[in-house]
Amino acid sequence: MEIAVTGLPGSGKSTVFAALSGRALSSAEQPRRGDTPRAVVKVPDARVEALAQMFNPRKVTPAEVQYVEAPELTHAGRNTEGWSALLTQLRQADAVLLVVRAFDEPSYPHPAGSVDVARDVAEMHSELLLADLITIEKRLERLDRESRGGAKPQQAQERQLLSRCKEQLDKGEPLRGLDLGPAERKLLSGFGFLTLKPLLMVANTGPEGLGGGTAALASQAAALRASSLTLDGKLERELVELAPEEQAEMLAAFGLDEPALARAIRASYALLDLISFFTVGEDEVRAWTVRRGATAPDAAGVIHSDLQRGFIRAEVVPAADLLRVGGMQEAKRQGLLRLEGKAYVVQDGDVISVLFNV
Repeated sequence: MEIAVTGLPGSGKSTVFAALSGRALSSAEQPRRGDTPRAVVKVPDARVEALAQMFNPRKVTPAEVQYVEAPELTHAGRNTEGWSALLTQLRQADAVLLVVRAFDEPSYPHPAGSVDVARDVAEMHSELLLADLITIEKRLERLDRESRGGAKPQQAQERQLLSRCKEQLDKGEPLRGLDLGPAERKLLSGFGFLTLKPLLMVANTGPEGLGGGTAALASQAAALRASSLTLDGKLERELVELAPEEQAEMLAAFGLDEPALARAIRASYALLDLISFFTVGEDEVRAWTVRRGATAPDAAGVIHSDLQRGFIRAEVVPAADLLRVGGMQEAKRQGLLRLEGKAYVVQDGDVISVLFNV
């Protein structure tokens, strides 16, 4: 699962991406021209750490999410090779993270002359919306040409759905706001519509923060059916380059319990509608990733195809219950360990052991 990171020029997009990646890239490690910077990031999860302390395994494997740094999002580059590359990367991604500048730095002035979060969000939304609108208009024109001799049922269905999408965009509203059924989403999936993708807005602040703008950003994000959070990109980048003990000291100095990046990564994971279930034992404690709504056989298949093919049932106990009672034997004694069949829908935090026969 991939999240594309972009933002307007001067937003600090690359700083936020470097922080998300866990380290700054040296000059020797910078991607070659034409390559796309990518980072596979471990999802912070206190449940994994607690389960690891309980089982003391030889290996601990957290869930992961992948970020890709896309080019800057600006109309100034429209109709250029860079713009085309940006749209391609955004359309291929499963979700989009927009970095919004919320810091004032005289030595690094905002290209527009002033810091205005609402203006920048509106500009980026307009660019994404316009890209979708152009795609729809081109497709509708082609459908018109292809159906001059009489539209086929599938073409008529596609035209009706795209016309509905166009009406939404013409109102300045993202496609995320449409009530779409599974069949309609499948029909639209090949277009890679940008305003249909899950969206996370990250306000890149300075040490002074947003100064009252947090609520405004949250309101703007809600209007666009998006999520939002704030972080100090420069501080977060400095934190990830520190040793654990130095990082703890710096967090304490700023009165923080954890890096804001931990929230950003967890929000990114949730943005993709993903949940984690766990397998535990002396060999490994591992977080596995499934889509929300996955069944027990789906989860078994993530572990290994043989487990899904020969699935009989699953032993399930919520991680919170297992940690509360102090071990698997006590969970069994208290009746917290359940046997679930093929229809069981996996819940976030389930500890699962699959019984199978191949």
